[in-house]
Amino acid sequence: VSKDNDDLKHAEQILNGVPVESRNAEWYFLKGTVLYRRGWLEEAKEHFTRACQMDPGNPEYQAALKNS
Repeated sequence: VSKDNDDLKHAEQILNGVPVESRNAEWYFLKGTVLYRRGWLEEAKEHFTRACQMDPGNPEYQAALKNS
């Protein structure tokens, strides 16, 4: 198992520990990034879309959605 894979797993564990009612646009962006890096592109796009809906003025979220 590569260090990169361990880092992704750790990041996902932290993200999954955030209560659903506390998940904001940044959460959806970060979770989408983890999913994208794992190759789960459809799920990543859904998370990037949600981040953009929650914070439509954020250029980082827009770029992630555009490139997904």
